[in-house]
Amino acid sequence: MFERTTTLTQTNQFDSHDELLTEFFRRLKRQAPGSEAETNKVLATLSLEPKQSYTMLFHHCGTGALPLEMATRFQGTIIAVDPRAELLDELLVVSESMPLQASITATSDDVVELPLVKESLDLVWSQQPNHDSSFERVIQHWNALLKPSGIVVLTELIWLTETKPLALTEYWNYSIKDIATLEERLDQLEANGFEVLHGDILPEDCHTTNYYQPMSALFESFMDEYNTPAAVGVVAELKHEISIYNKYNEYYGYAVFVARKL
Repeated sequence: MFERTTTLTQTNQFDSHDELLTEFFRRLKRQAPGSEAETNKVLATLSLEPKQSYTMLFHHCGTGALPLEMATRFQGTIIAVDPRAELLDELLVVSESMPLQASITATSDDVVELPLVKESLDLVWSQQPNHDSSFERVIQHWNALLKPSGIVVLTELIWLTETKPLALTEYWNYSIKDIATLEERLDQLEANGFEVLHGDILPEDCHTTNYYQPMSALFESFMDEYNTPAAVGVVAELKHEISIYNKYNEYYGYAVFVARKL
C-alpha cells in the first residue's frame, strides 16, 4: 500500500503563485469542467457490480468528489492521485466523515513513479489532460496497468474545428502540447488496444454554470483575504482563461472518453 504523502495545511499564509492557485481551487467543488449528469452518463457505461471488489485509480482528482462518491458505492481500493497535496488533504478530511465501502489511499507522487503492478487496475479515471506527455503515451501507460477488459475514462481538451485563431492555439499550446479533434482521439484509442464505449463533448453548461460561474463568485472574497501581488496574478490568470472560453468556445472544449482494454 502507498504511503500517504500529503501533510494537512496548518496556515492560510501563502506566498507563491502555485500555492495560491492551489488554495483557490481547494475552495471549488470542481477543479475542471463537468457535471453530475455527465458523470452519471459515464457511470452508466462502466457496468460495475456493487458487491464486487475493484482497484481504481483516479488521476488529477482534485479534492476528490468523484473518488469519494465511488468509495461509497463500491468495495475494494481507491488510489487518489493529484500533484497538489493540499487538495488531497481536503479529500482525506472529508473521507473521515463518510460511510465508505472502499479504502482510499492518497498520494501526490508522480503517477509514473507509483509502484503499480502491470494489469492490476480495474479502472483508471483521469480528469485532466496530461501537460507533460502525448496522448498516445498516456493511454499506452494506462493500457499496461489495466487488467484485461479494464476501463479507462479520460477528460481531454479537444479542438472542435480544423482551423482556429492563432491567439487561441498559442494560449493552449503554452501549457498543453498535444491537442487533437474528437475523431483523432477516437482513432488513437482504437489503435492502442482499446474499444471505445463512449466519446462525447461536454455541453457548455459544464464550463459555464458548473465551473466558471462558481470560480468567478470566489474572486472578490479571495482577493479580500489574500491581497498580494501573487493573488492578483492568480485571479488575473483565471479571469483570462474565462475570457478565452467566452471568446473562442466554438473552437475548443472538453470531451470525455470511456474505453475498454481489449
